[in-house]
Parts: sequence; structure tokens; C-alpha cells
Amino acid sequence: MRQKISDDLKKRVEDRYKRDFEDKVIEAVTALSQVEYPPVLVDFEVERSLERSLRYIQNSGQNIDAYLKSINKTVDQLREELKPSSAKRVAESLVVGKISEQEQIKVDHAEIDAEIEDMIKNSSGDKDELRKVLETQRNHESIEDTLVARKTIQRLAEIAQSQKEAKKEA
Repeated sequence: MRQKISDDLKKRVEDRYKRDFEDKVIEAVTALSQVEYPPVLVDFEVERSLERSLRYIQNSGQNIDAYLKSINKTVDQLREELKPSSAKRVAESLVVGKISEQEQIKVDHAEIDAEIEDMIKNSSGDKDELRKVLETQRNHESIEDTLVARKTIQRLAEIAQSQKEAKKEA
């Protein structure tokens, strides 16, 4: 039992380190890139984030107006607060998309199917209903995009790690 707990903790720490490293790599690559995009993309991402946040508040049983009053903010103020992180996500997404295109990073149907199976396996809800939802063309495309981005980020992290190790050896 202790060994399992120890192994789980070690895996969590390693996974966290890997995610942090990947985040830093994406930030660095994005900072080096000159990404131009129309402001409407940021507006769209702000609205998407706001909608997700408000839906979460509502699903947790809170009244949105009461929540806003409790934090002493308006919806417009929340929108403004979301702009910097939304702009960062848009820029990073565009950079990752461009790199995956240039590197011709692809996923196949087997990878998409495996991801769907993982999502179903890890779900606590109605697995048959979830399968129906995930099997739609729109969700297949979304999962494909997510997997391509994940592979691209992993590839960038591998490149950064090999450069980091090369510098240590030099």
C-alpha cells in the first residue's frame, strides 16, 4: 500500500513537472513568435471563458447575480479580467497550430478512438450516453485538434529538453 501511494505521488510530481515544462516551452515559443490576429478572436475567447465560468457557477447551485454581488464585480468587469489570459490562449493556440501544420503533425483514427475510450473509462457518468456524445463528427474533430496540439507541445518539449541537455554537456 505504501509503495502504491509513493508511486502515485511520484507520478503526480513527474506529471506536474512535465506540464510546467511544457507550459514554459509554449510561453517561450509564443514570445519568440510574432503572432498577429484580429481582436475578435480574443473577444470570442473571452465570451467562451465567461460563459464557461458562469455555467460552472450556475451548475454549482449558486445564483449568478448573488455570486457577482459577493465578489463585488459586474459581468463587464469579469470580461475585462479575462482579456489578458484569453489573448495569451489565442496566441498560443495559433502558434501551436502553425507549428503542427509546419511539422505535419497528425493523429489517426485509432488515436482518436483510444482518447474517446480513455474519456469514457474515466467518466463517472452514463458511459453509453457519453459515448454517443463523443462519437459525433464535431467532437471527433475537437478531439483530433486536442490530440494534435498535445503532440505538438510534446514535440516542442522534447526539442527544448534535448537543447537543455546539450547545453549541460557543452
